[in-house]
Amino acid sequence: MLARVISAITQGHDNVKFLSLGREGAALELGKAATILLFQWDEARSDEFGPHLKHLMANQKAKGSLVLGLVGGDDGAWQVLRKAKPMMTQVKVGQIHIDDNGKIQSKNAEPVVKALAGFEQTPHPTEEEWVRLLEENAKSIDDYTKQAETLTDFSEVLAARRPVATWTLASILLAVFGLELVWGGTQSAPVLVRMGALSPERVLDGEIWRLFSCTFLHSGPMHLLFNTYVLWVLGNSLERILGTARFIILYGLSCLGGSLASLVFLQGLSVGASGGLWGLLGAEAVIAWRSQGLIVDSMIPGARRATAINLGINVLNSFRPHVDMWAHFGGGAVGAVLILSGVLTRGLPRLGELAAAGNLADADDLAIPTGTSTLNLARSIAAVLLLGLCLGLAMGQPWNLKRPIEQERVDLPDLGFSLLLPKGLEVTPNPPEDEEIGVMIGDLFSDPGAMAVSVYPGDLTDETLLNQEHAALFEALKEAAPGSRVIAGPEDAVILGKRGITVTYRYENELEEELAFVFLSDALVKVDTVRWPSFGDAVPKGYAAQVLESLEGIQ
Repeated sequence: MLARVISAITQGHDNVKFLSLGREGAALELGKAATILLFQWDEARSDEFGPHLKHLMANQKAKGSLVLGLVGGDDGAWQVLRKAKPMMTQVKVGQIHIDDNGKIQSKNAEPVVKALAGFEQTPHPTEEEWVRLLEENAKSIDDYTKQAETLTDFSEVLAARRPVATWTLASILLAVFGLELVWGGTQSAPVLVRMGALSPERVLDGEIWRLFSCTFLHSGPMHLLFNTYVLWVLGNSLERILGTARFIILYGLSCLGGSLASLVFLQGLSVGASGGLWGLLGAEAVIAWRSQGLIVDSMIPGARRATAINLGINVLNSFRPHVDMWAHFGGGAVGAVLILSGVLTRGLPRLGELAAAGNLADADDLAIPTGTSTLNLARSIAAVLLLGLCLGLAMGQPWNLKRPIEQERVDLPDLGFSLLLPKGLEVTPNPPEDEEIGVMIGDLFSDPGAMAVSVYPGDLTDETLLNQEHAALFEALKEAAPGSRVIAGPEDAVILGKRGITVTYRYENELEEELAFVFLSDALVKVDTVRWPSFGDAVPKGYAAQVLESLEGIQ
């Protein structure tokens, strides 16, 4: 019966090649689409079938997918067939079993299943009925073979192209992430700000490069891994379809669109390549639903399913806390518009149409034409992206964050004295509060630490009053603020030869706050330092008391 089945499959099909394998078996090659290994089941040799089939699969150089099939037998034959499939294979392996009653069981065997579509409606088919059913469904083999060969030709052309920009960009993202680790941590605000994180206030102050530098930064390993994976998946296909120049334009303009949306709607810092990646996602969605001949028709259903799933997951992810949804939607809109408008697809060879017409035989003749204006625009965008990154590093100098601070004496006229303070940090007056005069030094979002100096005027010459003030303050300092805990003190200290108190707190975000107080005859002076421990001794422990010790009256 197997011979009659094979004869019916091969008869009248020029693209179906037959090769005998012995032991009542045959290999049928459906062009580039699939190779079918078809065998007649023999109950007497059931113990030999499993090892024999595994051996054949291991030595079979299949074209396209590989389908392993058995004709005859019962459910036991199907179980033998299932167990014969190796766990690891280089090609997609399908299995199909047609039992003695014409019932079909299959897995990943679409070409054969389509060809045998009528068998289950014909109980106990005779050999003549097997042949008739195969002949009636022969067109499905031809259709599948043509479709699969078209897809194979299309895939071969794309495989010949190299997604250089995708590989380069992924390498830069990894390298920049490594620098974040070296300079103080991937979730450290000072590191990210100094490397070029998007801060609306700073951009509006003229730091335009942050619109681009922020797209190279990532907050934490999971952020990087997820974005790099998405870049690798989307970039590998889109760059091969659009070409490197158009891909750079798509990615770069999407990054800019995401950053501009964040600039308008976001409050706070933003980092990540998500704007550019959402641009790729938007472009992929347009191609899936309006392919314009850029991909073969057989890919469209799968592309639409994959895109719908990706969009659904990423839209939901965009509404999670600490996720910059505006960068997502801004970048996605730009990517979709660039493809939908035809700006990026103008002049591209329609590989899908050419493949359907069988004109993809020579990949060398299908290089992507790139006009001078397109090439120059791509070069300019790549240069702007890299220039933004370089400017972010040059202006922020993040490598200095771990260096021990240099001090200089700074006069504080509003407070009536001078202090040794970190060199180069900005000093700004504090808004006046109840009987408090103070200044702020540094920016906790861009420096390894910041401090506040406050003065509470009052007559403390009376010993009794001094003791009362000291005892009240000491007790108050034992209570840590919400989200923090006391890690040292409070304890008495001698500062400037006067009575003082020091205490240290640690917050949930690992920030450490040190307070030092000194009771002078005419005022209580407080120095409040907040430091990032990840920067080591850039701001040393005990610095608050050290600053107070440097207090001198203005001459």
